[in-house]
Amino acid sequence: MRAGWVPAYGGNDGEWGEIPAYAGMTVMGRRTLEARVGARAGMADAVDTTQGASEPPRSAAVRLVTLLMDVSAAELRRRARSPWPARIFDWAIDLSAFAGALIVLYVAAAIGANVLLRTLPWTDPLNWTYPTTEFSLLYLTFLAAPIVLRREGHVRMTAITERLNSETRLWFYIIGSVFSAIVCGVLCWYTFSKTLEEIQSGATLLQGIEVDRAAVTWVIPYGFTLLGIQFLRMAINALRTRAYAAGAEEAGV
Repeated sequence: MRAGWVPAYGGNDGEWGEIPAYAGMTVMGRRTLEARVGARAGMADAVDTTQGASEPPRSAAVRLVTLLMDVSAAELRRRARSPWPARIFDWAIDLSAFAGALIVLYVAAAIGANVLLRTLPWTDPLNWTYPTTEFSLLYLTFLAAPIVLRREGHVRMTAITERLNSETRLWFYIIGSVFSAIVCGVLCWYTFSKTLEEIQSGATLLQGIEVDRAAVTWVIPYGFTLLGIQFLRMAINALRTRAYAAGAEEAGV
């Protein structure tokens, strides 16, 4: 049966058919029925449009980035509503974490290759494996620390704070985040000054291979910069929302 039609008896031919639902109605009644049917159809179209727009199809590139960067679709939607400085900062943390993941793969591959070459009688171990893996540990620490902090995955002493009420615990969280941001800022300034001196003096490291010292130590002020900004961001979020979540990504400035 078609929408807006009702069954009707055909009369002498003894057959049933369909007639408009507003047949026999007054003009006012017919217009009222038509308005109701049109409103329902519009609401259905709006619902379908909304549902279709809530989950737009994502391209292969977006899906690949989401998988490699470990960024959920909900996080991408939240970032789209954030101001551009916050979006740039979030992507800087994600790119740093991705670089840290690549370093982990490199360390595993380099050490495995070196062990394999030691077992073969006609080959020599790679001289650059151990120094580069040692440098990689430094890089890994300061590249991965910001995303661990953003996800509230760092170690936290709760022996005292868990015995406090929610309001006092919140202020401990804010004060601790601000203090940590100040400490990271001071460490960033001193390590940046030291790295700048190494660049100007041309200092090198000799650990199996020769490499500029600044090429190794620059990641320290970089990591402290991201950590300091993230600590300050967490304090602002907690002060603005009067609460803090298990993951700072949920609030986001």
